[in-house]
Amino acid sequence: MKKNWLYLFICCMLVGSLVSCSEEDDLDDYPTIGNENNGVYMGNLTYRIGSADPTPLPQKVYVKKSKDEHVDIQINNLHWKEGRLSVTLEDIKASIEEFGGIVTLSSQQTVTVGTEEAKELEFEITLNGTIDKEQLDAEGTIHFLIPSDLGKKKFVFKGTKLEGDLSSEANITEFGIESNLIIGEGSRLYTDTREIKLALSKEATTEDLKHLKPIFEVSEGAKVSPASGTPLDFTNPVIFTVTSQDGIVTNVYKVTFFDRLSVINFEDWENKNTHLDPTCQYTLPLGQNRLMWSSSDAAFANLMNNPTTSEDESVPIKPADHFGVTAVSDAHSGSHAASLQTMRMRESNIYGVPAIVGGMLYSGTHEFDFNNFPYLGNIKMGFPVNYKPIALKGYYKYKSGTPYSLCLDISNPTNVIERNDTEDALLIRVVVFQVDNRFNEEEVLSLADIAKTDINQISDKVVAIGEFKSSAHQTSYQEFSIPIEFNADKEFSYSKEYRIAFYITSSYKSHLFSGANGSTLLLDDLEIISE
Repeated sequence: MKKNWLYLFICCMLVGSLVSCSEEDDLDDYPTIGNENNGVYMGNLTYRIGSADPTPLPQKVYVKKSKDEHVDIQINNLHWKEGRLSVTLEDIKASIEEFGGIVTLSSQQTVTVGTEEAKELEFEITLNGTIDKEQLDAEGTIHFLIPSDLGKKKFVFKGTKLEGDLSSEANITEFGIESNLIIGEGSRLYTDTREIKLALSKEATTEDLKHLKPIFEVSEGAKVSPASGTPLDFTNPVIFTVTSQDGIVTNVYKVTFFDRLSVINFEDWENKNTHLDPTCQYTLPLGQNRLMWSSSDAAFANLMNNPTTSEDESVPIKPADHFGVTAVSDAHSGSHAASLQTMRMRESNIYGVPAIVGGMLYSGTHEFDFNNFPYLGNIKMGFPVNYKPIALKGYYKYKSGTPYSLCLDISNPTNVIERNDTEDALLIRVVVFQVDNRFNEEEVLSLADIAKTDINQISDKVVAIGEFKSSAHQTSYQEFSIPIEFNADKEFSYSKEYRIAFYITSSYKSHLFSGANGSTLLLDDLEIISE
């Protein structure tokens, strides 16, 4: 009897083992995808962009197995609005009926581009397709949720698997001109705007520009038209079209010459504070060549519509009878020059009005910040310069006023003493400083920096400085020329970015709230002399 039970137990164990082996064999025989479909598929994607008719566009699709019966699909450089974007579809169902057979793809999912707080794009996508013998065919529908006005769009992709990826880069990486008419390092390439600027010698003629030969490098495998080494006419902007190795991305580069600043005259003026009462509106010279002017009037113009007296100190009063910087007809050339006049003010500690305000004209802006008393940091200076500046020239008249008022403590600019032994003087200062982006209006220097006399104390960014100071009485226009001297270890380089700042005043210690009432500087025909 015991032998029979033992025999039955052994039989059960054998049957269980056979069943288990059979189940494992069934799992091994179940067809599922491997990594053989991973890769890059190059083909054409057809879909509607905006209101245009559907157009087949070259496109790459990246396929990668994510888990059993699923793949991820990534598409880069999709046209979207004015740019391009990348989209990833995760865990797309990928099934086969037999090993090595056709892979069937299907998915329905929501895709978001951007952050959850700031969604640039969101859509629902339905995709169906196949991978058969290294050929990917897919089609589907995109239902846009953000922006919803785009509605639904259909798409079709047909592509063939590549042996290796092709580059989507379409950039000019280096650019130069074979000519001694190009100054310094030759060119500056702005990758964000795809602009190339050339520094051109003053000696170049129009005829010289008609046969310049550009030599340049592009991204690996990219094609460009016109080709490097082709003589071209640069009397007008020259356009280069670069197409990536895979044909998907095309970038257009424009090549022009840096502008040279023309003579800065004071013919045209504009009203500021036009939203305020006319008595608060002051005038400034109209900007030229990205040079924007501001003046000492900006700090106090808002108070000019008040009465001239008040028994209550908390009530604002009119700080002066007129503005300090104005247009006058007594010009060196043309019909207008700039007049800068130092004024004795109706001072106010409460409203930050000093006793003395020198007539100041400067390249920059005035930003109100009453926590930054005495406001030297509110004056921001600088505008782009393209060529190495050598000197600042111009014409001036000058008459110093009397008496001279000296502020002993700039933290209390309403308190001054008269000094009969001190003569006022005009001051014109030029500062060149290096920046990361010369078109960035935030990269500026303040008057607190520029007014310092020692170049090493101004800012580490400063590379050159020039100054003209004179107390001589000039009743007729005299020419001045200010050499702009660069630090020995900070020579100008055309591969770097710079800004230049002018600080012009009728009282050389305006920044210290000192000067002589009535000191007057007339200024006309400024010119930056460059190499």
